[in-house]
Amino acid sequence: RTKPAISIGATPTSSTIPLRTAQGKAHYVDRSDFWDVETRGPPPPGWKRLVPGGKVRLRYAYVVECLSVERDPETGEVAKVACAVDVATRAGKKVAGLSNKKQPGIIHWLREDDAAAVEVRTYDRLFKAADPGDDDDVDPASKAVFRKALVERGLLLDRENDAPPPPPGKELKEDTFQFERLGYFRREDDGDATVFHRVVPLKDSFGAAGSDHPPKATKAATTKAEAERPNKKATGWGKGEADPTRDLAPAVASAARLEVLVGDVVDARPHDDADDLLCLSVDLGEGAPRPVAAKLRRAYPDDQRRPLPGRLCVLANTKPRSVANFESRGVVLCAASDDGATVVALEPPRDAPVGARLTLQGCADVDAAPPSQVKNKRLWERAQPDFRLRDGVLYFQDRPVGLDDGARPCTAAGLADGRIQ
Repeated sequence: RTKPAISIGATPTSSTIPLRTAQGKAHYVDRSDFWDVETRGPPPPGWKRLVPGGKVRLRYAYVVECLSVERDPETGEVAKVACAVDVATRAGKKVAGLSNKKQPGIIHWLREDDAAAVEVRTYDRLFKAADPGDDDDVDPASKAVFRKALVERGLLLDRENDAPPPPPGKELKEDTFQFERLGYFRREDDGDATVFHRVVPLKDSFGAAGSDHPPKATKAATTKAEAERPNKKATGWGKGEADPTRDLAPAVASAARLEVLVGDVVDARPHDDADDLLCLSVDLGEGAPRPVAAKLRRAYPDDQRRPLPGRLCVLANTKPRSVANFESRGVVLCAASDDGATVVALEPPRDAPVGARLTLQGCADVDAAPPSQVKNKRLWERAQPDFRLRDGVLYFQDRPVGLDDGARPCTAAGLADGRIQ
């Protein structure tokens, strides 16, 4: 079916660059806007861009659905994606049957007939350190060259007499452009080639988490509580900052953000109205014990045939919840046999200090997420299936969980293999 053309200006108020249309069968999208589940696994939480079987809106145009993927026979990389167009979604119309929160995300695109190959050069700081001392401080990635970049063909034309003048005060400076999501670029005609130099990025990563550059100075803490609170901007949890787990697989990133602490059981009593519930008071090194509900009464009965361990592994960065009218401010991690017949509490390493954080191997430096993120991003639900008890030791996938980067792992008495709940 032939779709009507959609004219799109270079900017909302300027027509100094020829308009483009959405009419055509082949379009380019940025490779970073497509998530290849075959090679990378499930997309990370909150992914709003293109994915096999998913829908996304081409900016200013229609919603498309990815039907299939075509790969390069030599490299195996994705070469093409076949999509179906929903012609009823033109001009920002919502997809019928979806709530506002579940509407597709928006990505940029370029019609094949409008694309022109150019060279793009991006620049960053020459040195990795603010006070460089030797050649090791030189950043080899400070300059990057992309020789097959694609831009609007209109950027290559002499536009002085090809379009009506823009409104007063809205003139577009010749040879200076903003490439959306990338930064500001200056055009240079180098003989037969056209080169675009990035002069200002849209986001400054100097001092961000994962960078060797020092962080920017922050306001001094005025109270003891503020001094002990993690600096969100320095750790990458602040709004607009880079995610410190961005290089981890999605499931590993979810698990790394959990705050599992060593808890000392101060008191344990059966719930008055729930036969399977224990009401615990657990010291997590916070000054006052936390109330924690645990469905362990049948596993550790009143007659003490199997006493409850004195030390437990408690998921602490959860929001308080009411369990049978008992406020619980944490989750006791347990191991269960696959048939559910045996349930035991996970135990931290021997001599582990109260309040110590138990982490995945290789993830000890990742800060815990606040309770709101654990709930909203369902971090525990995403990570739980990959936790497993093997030979009596707690693992997440192939990473032991415990102290000293997994060298002193968590264990479970009375059970060799099982799932974690």
